[in-house]
Amino acid sequence: MIPCHVCVFLRPVVPGEVKTRLSASLGSQVGASLYAAFARDCIRCAVASGYPGSLWIAGQVDHPSIAVLQQGTGAEAWPRLSQPRGDLGFRQRAALSWALEQASTALAIGTDAPTLSPVLLTQAHRELGRSELVLGPAADGGYYLIGLRAPLADGFLRGVRWSSRHTLADTLASAGQVGYRTRLLPPFYDVDRPRDLALLRMHVALDPAVAPDSARALAAMGAPTYRNTSR
Repeated sequence: MIPCHVCVFLRPVVPGEVKTRLSASLGSQVGASLYAAFARDCIRCAVASGYPGSLWIAGQVDHPSIAVLQQGTGAEAWPRLSQPRGDLGFRQRAALSWALEQASTALAIGTDAPTLSPVLLTQAHRELGRSELVLGPAADGGYYLIGLRAPLADGFLRGVRWSSRHTLADTLASAGQVGYRTRLLPPFYDVDRPRDLALLRMHVALDPAVAPDSARALAAMGAPTYRNTSR
């Protein structure tokens, strides 16, 4: 059995249906362009970890944009699987359960942290040598990575308040209830709102190689202009 498998959660690039909080201020086309760049950089990060992986799609698995996201990232041959209906916990459990049939440990990431380093994925796998669960805390109270070592405990991830400042705390509480030992990775940042773009711009200005597609997308945007959404 292989030592680790990486699941990347993403969705088809449809303007108005991705990066909605950014799109509300920047416009749906810009939001979609940024999402595509973020997704490609996150896929590239997963590939650079050296572990095999899979793409878990929320929506149409054979949507043309998915192949575009894969192209040139090294993940062209990765299988595409459909995320089941349900909350994020249910979908993560499904993906991680499938991955744990392929490998002794499984990691899952999304597309909100385009500058994520493959070093953190390697560290997550290493931490699973002495724990059942690893989480990468995000600044907004959620997490940018979740990793599990088999077996997957019944009841884990139920009752978590998703997409809130309570998500990490609730996940840690759930882990305690099922008896998981948990390790935390260094905190990192997600890019969900217009204010998050300032940090991303600074990061890729210092080192464009950390997220080359995101760096190009931001350069194409030029100076940011925001819509007034206060009304």
